Amino acid sequence: MPSFTTGEPKQGGASFLLEPGEYDLRVIDAKETMSKAGNEMIELTCRVQFADGSDGPKIFDNLVFSEKTMWRVDQFVAACGKHPGQGKNFDLYPSLIFGWTCRARLKVEEYNGKQRNKIDEYIIDPETVGVNPDSDDRIDF
Repeated sequence: MPSFTTGEPKQGGASFLLEPGEYDLRVIDAKETMSKAGNEMIELTCRVQFADGSDGPKIFDNLVFSEKTMWRVDQFVAACGKHPGQGKNFDLYPSLIFGWTCRARLKVEEYNGKQRNKIDEYIIDPETVGVNPDSDDRIDF
């Protein structure tokens, strides 16, 4: 039988709403799946990381591999400091995304009648684009 030390009960557990703004994120899960339109997609689960080292709420995002949405995949990879530069081919493996960190601008939106945080955009440090220390023409992500 599991045993634990009780804490202060809180409604909704660790889920809470953050003010819109920029936050540090860490990828805690990534799953390969298909979008409703039949495109390859990676479902990301990220955790907000506060400056004091504590964890914030989970934030979800989908990286859809279609001509119209590849900009978002590029933006995510660049924000994580893993972008090899324009015109390079690479495979983005969900298993290797685990633990990647980035900075993102969050917004608040309504989903299923409840407000939640959503990634508005990933914040890119231009100095890291194309400067991937793991690069060798093929990058295994």
